[in-house]
Amino acid sequence: MIGVAALALGAELLVCSDVSKPLMPADSLDNLLAVLDQTIGYRGWESTLRQRSLCDVLILPDINGLSSTDFEKAGEWAARGDTAARAALPDLVKLGLIESPKPSPSAEDTGAQAPKLAYETPPVGNPYADSVYVAGLVVEGLRDASLSFVRDHLRVKVPGWVELADLDAGMTRLYDTGRFRIIQYRLDAPDDRARSGGGQPPSTRARVDPNRRLLRLEVAEQRLARLGLGYRYDSRYKASLLASAILSDLLGTGTRLEVDLRLGEQGFVKARSTTQIGRRPAFSLGLAAGYRRAPFDIYVGGLRAATPRAYLTHIDLTAGVAVGNAAQLTLRLKGENADLDEFTAAGEPFTGDSRFFATAAALVTFDSRDRAVFARSGGRALAKMEHRIAGEGSSFAHHVVDAEAALPLCGKLSMLGRVTLGTSAHDIPDHYHFFLGGTNSYYLLQDRHFSFAGLHTLERLGRHLQLLQLGAQYELHPYLIGRIRWNAGTVLDEWSVAADLMTYGFDVTLGSATRLGHAALTLAALDVKSLPRVVLDVGFPF
Repeated sequence: MIGVAALALGAELLVCSDVSKPLMPADSLDNLLAVLDQTIGYRGWESTLRQRSLCDVLILPDINGLSSTDFEKAGEWAARGDTAARAALPDLVKLGLIESPKPSPSAEDTGAQAPKLAYETPPVGNPYADSVYVAGLVVEGLRDASLSFVRDHLRVKVPGWVELADLDAGMTRLYDTGRFRIIQYRLDAPDDRARSGGGQPPSTRARVDPNRRLLRLEVAEQRLARLGLGYRYDSRYKASLLASAILSDLLGTGTRLEVDLRLGEQGFVKARSTTQIGRRPAFSLGLAAGYRRAPFDIYVGGLRAATPRAYLTHIDLTAGVAVGNAAQLTLRLKGENADLDEFTAAGEPFTGDSRFFATAAALVTFDSRDRAVFARSGGRALAKMEHRIAGEGSSFAHHVVDAEAALPLCGKLSMLGRVTLGTSAHDIPDHYHFFLGGTNSYYLLQDRHFSFAGLHTLERLGRHLQLLQLGAQYELHPYLIGRIRWNAGTVLDEWSVAADLMTYGFDVTLGSATRLGHAALTLAALDVKSLPRVVLDVGFPF
């Protein structure tokens, strides 16, 4: 019902082109295939006739002798369409859609062969080309959220003139509240007959102001409680399981409570509550608490010598503001108790001192990737400045900037790039060292643990970090991806920039990304002469 749908979206005139195959006369049905084809198309022809009745102008190209599979005859298809469209020009003139034809200069005047008649469209000049007058607002599908909640976040004056760009921005704000799973909107003509077609002939349908519309939203709210399970298997930490729950409005309107539990060698449990401030979802307050068990691999001469664990309990208070749809600026106060006794046996540079301390941090996060793993386009960035402000031990500072991007070049090919710089000062706790190594990304301590193709997981450590990564990715199939990366990096106890301090490595990956998780099989090495290591990573990133 394309015609009915177009009218429902606000169309006042329908200019239709129909290339459907008409029914054949009975004496032409001389074989079984023709009979079957006629049987299938019979009911569809009834619908076609109804659609034609809605059209103000009907263009009927001659399709005799042409099949829908005659791709090599595209030129003939276009020529027949052009002929049929020119035949309909008088009807367009009668409706005022184009001006009357103006004859071009004759051959006698110009000394050249006179071209065909040229038809001109009326001048544009519409001062409201990017605006619409919204006469009313209708929201369908509300269950728990109120109409005033929708109005407050749309921030669109109804009734009144609305810029289309402002309307799109309002829809984005409404979706970003997290209250709705689906938001669809359309601008209907206020006249019901014009919207529905009403079964009336085109000549009797009401003509309405094309700029006057009824804003109609169809929404599906998020469930107040959502449960989820995630899995992951990787070559270093083996199997892990994540259970999560999200509860909306449990602690009041506009609140969001998230609870996560990870089971595995890297384990954690954490809870976070976020509350919107006022009517603008850009501002929020958060309170979080959690416990983490983080293993650290200590290498000596390229061999793993020990795996001490840090047992970390923390509580955070955050204040954040969203910048656009992809960036977030956050101020954080954190109190942390770090049980680091196991680090004593690891030796220098570790002290094994357990302590309680408080830090203040400013964080900027950005994420516009089209997907978290094997991103084809977009970027991700983290910038953090953190200082100890109270607690046991001396003061310390910890800063990091980590940015990566995927740039689509042509077709299914994307270029990849990543730059990471980190530095720390004074007496940092053992688990605040920068660690470098491993093909996969790990998410327990994202501001301190960074992957590096060719090195074992967490193989290098230091107080300062430098990392550069370049690569290319190609989609062999919608669910099959090939990727190659090269990286150069180092960790240092004293800051210095020199090529001879760098370690170099590369990896080649064949992977896939689906709704059921991702899978990646990687060969990684420090150089082409080294025996590559095989790394497997399956599941979701957490």
